[in-house]
Amino acid sequence: MAVMKYRNTNKNLESVQSFAAIAPVVSDHRGTHHAKSSIRGNVWATLVALLLFCSVSPGKAASVALLAVADISGSDTNLDGFFETLFDSADTRLYADYKTFGPGRRNAATEFNISTIPTGAVVVAASLQFTASNATLFNGIDVSGYSGDGVMSVEDLAAGVLITNVHLPSPFFQGVADVTHHVQAVLAAGGRYAGFRLQAPAPVSLANQGASLFSSEASPPPRLSIRYALRPVITEIAFTGVSRRDVAITFQSEAGYQYFFQRAEEFERWDTLLTNITGTGASITLTETNGAGLPKRLYRIGVAP
Repeated sequence: MAVMKYRNTNKNLESVQSFAAIAPVVSDHRGTHHAKSSIRGNVWATLVALLLFCSVSPGKAASVALLAVADISGSDTNLDGFFETLFDSADTRLYADYKTFGPGRRNAATEFNISTIPTGAVVVAASLQFTASNATLFNGIDVSGYSGDGVMSVEDLAAGVLITNVHLPSPFFQGVADVTHHVQAVLAAGGRYAGFRLQAPAPVSLANQGASLFSSEASPPPRLSIRYALRPVITEIAFTGVSRRDVAITFQSEAGYQYFFQRAEEFERWDTLLTNITGTGASITLTETNGAGLPKRLYRIGVAP
């Protein structure tokens, strides 16, 4: 039985659906099955295009709740963008406020170690939760994201790209920010720490606004909650059966997951071959009879809802 080991070129996408491209497989006149960049010299030039598809169901995802590894606040008294006074978290507070009549703007920054997320996992959702002891907010709190290093610095207080604006309604002053895309982007770039800057927007009138947030030394501390699922990983592709025209795909399953197996000739329409494939934590082989005897074939394996 000829076997072609696939080359996984996983790309982390900013969506729940993630794709891993597989090298094309052709069969030449000697019956040898291998990958080629072009089809030349084939008696029957059958191209089997193989694609691994991972459609993640949130209900099947694992969850982690992370606490900040570091946080800091700083004051920009002159509103010139430079934070000349820094506060550590010893007083259990992080400040994100804007005081028209002094001491100017105070920003907060906090970082989380996300290296515990398994390599190749698909982040389904991520949320940043924080609580204030008091808040006077007209325009909410701006949450910006950056790739951190686990060590706080004055640069972190002005770092990042705006993700969202969060309001802290009374009486509990609890805020939740959807930071899914940011966490996905940090992981895709090989980052280990997801950083967040918290800042009160400039008030629309001559009024002070902002919040005193609980730090990592307080209760409840800032928390980063992440839900993720593991991609199906193809470990072997083989031609089997009569004239070796059956396509057998082996993938590594995860216990407790349900998978489906589909085929198509074009991306627009997929036919389901098998459903309710129960993961055991071991390898599973799926086969389509005469799959290699057609002009073109696409396959995908997904995690079922």
